[in-house]
Amino acid sequence: MKLVLMGTNAFVVPIFDAIKNSGHEIMAVFTRAPKPTGRKKILTPSPVHVWACENNLTVHTNINEYK
Repeated sequence: MKLVLMGTNAFVVPIFDAIKNSGHEIMAVFTRAPKPTGRKKILTPSPVHVWACENNLTVHTNINEYK
């Protein structure tokens, strides 16, 4: 089955991993854009964004660019 995944927090990463390992084809992943964190305001991607990049999946971070 072809799927599009949406999420941001770390608690969904194991779920997404299970979906990927079950043989489904992940077409894209949607998550929030990297946001500045810490005193230096370094842009930090969400855990889902990091997971998607590690698994060579297409990541979309700004839904407004598709309207």
